[in-house]
Amino acid sequence: MSSEHPVLRLEKVSKIYHLYEQPHHRLLQMFYGPRRIFFREFWALRDVSFKVMSGECVGIIGRNGAGKSTLLQIIAGTLNPTHGECQTHGRIAALLELGSGFNMEFTGRENVHLNAAVLGMSAEQLEEKLDAILAFADIGDFIDQPVKTYSSGMKMRLAFAVQAHIEPDILIVDEALSVGDGAFQTKCMQYMRQLLERNTTILFVSHSMNVVRMFCDRTIWMENGKIIQDGETKEVTSRYSEVLMAPTRETKKAAPQITEKKDKTAAQESLSENPSTLIPLDQVQRTESLRRWGGGEIEVAAFTLSGEQSGFSKVYEFGEKVTLQFSLDVHALPPGDMPSAAFAIRNRQGLDILSISTDRLGVALDELEPGKTSRVQFKFTMRIVPGEYSLILAIAYNEAGKRVYSDYVENAHYFTIVSSRYHNGLYEPETEVKLLNG
Repeated sequence: MSSEHPVLRLEKVSKIYHLYEQPHHRLLQMFYGPRRIFFREFWALRDVSFKVMSGECVGIIGRNGAGKSTLLQIIAGTLNPTHGECQTHGRIAALLELGSGFNMEFTGRENVHLNAAVLGMSAEQLEEKLDAILAFADIGDFIDQPVKTYSSGMKMRLAFAVQAHIEPDILIVDEALSVGDGAFQTKCMQYMRQLLERNTTILFVSHSMNVVRMFCDRTIWMENGKIIQDGETKEVTSRYSEVLMAPTRETKKAAPQITEKKDKTAAQESLSENPSTLIPLDQVQRTESLRRWGGGEIEVAAFTLSGEQSGFSKVYEFGEKVTLQFSLDVHALPPGDMPSAAFAIRNRQGLDILSISTDRLGVALDELEPGKTSRVQFKFTMRIVPGEYSLILAIAYNEAGKRVYSDYVENAHYFTIVSSRYHNGLYEPETEVKLLNG
């Protein structure tokens, strides 16, 4: 729980870098001074202002190059702003770059003493915490080996153990935990929660929206060196994920404004207002192009995947009830058995996490007529674990014991599933649990 005491305040902080096309241009610039310019300006940060209260955990998200690392370096004091003011109160510990505070020739134990001294711990304080630091890092006999022999995971373990145990007022974590194994990441998360209970302020940078949601109540979204949105984590991460999943031609434009949803077509906006409206396949914006094949007797024409809370979206909540509808243009009835409609949800690794068809559900599509359009509806609860997924739509029939497709549509829709709690595995069914005695 945060207090009303601000430990961090930024006022119009900007950072400009001078980029030179050729190395000798630097020398020419020194010679000519302001009379001639040999560089171009790059604004890594531009007029960034916000404050953080004591005990607050703030997530910082954005694409690579958004300015997150530059911002954290200024807060940590390793970089000076070009303009503006950054005020901090208390001791700052930062995990900005893996192993950046280590001497590679020193042993792990020697680096613990070195880092502790740099961070302001006395020899007596370190002696009290040394056993806890070594136990938390849990790298065994490697503690007395040179750090240059460590794996990236071992460096991260030791760095986090030292930084967290100095009892900082502000802890900065910049994606460093991503190299650790699952068990150690969980241990780090639990320890950071303990730090929050002690009123430590945490700035947490991650590309995992689910980790940010589990840990941060407030999130700052940055793009092109500016703050796009600063607010409640669920709202900010949902909007960011939606823009992130937009097509390439949209993401290459200038930073999106939260008051405009430029990544949606007029048809998609209509869907948000009326979830029963179907959107033609060729009007859906995608991160990858549509792929389809089949005999063509019956074709998928339009669809909607509508959540109870989110409507038609690129972001759905884990556990949200959703309705999938798609229309079928019936050109001719295919040979063989009665046709069936199906859909699948596929993860980034190409695995179909969910695959449902009307024939397996015992539903017959016996009212299809050539020259007419029919609509199929599925309702289900989105209990697939958080991640990025694509939607597959299909119409098929069985002929001589073989599955034949009239239309198989890949990449119909790309979306993200998010949650505010930790999940494991691939799918979590609704389950009843009872404790039975005796």
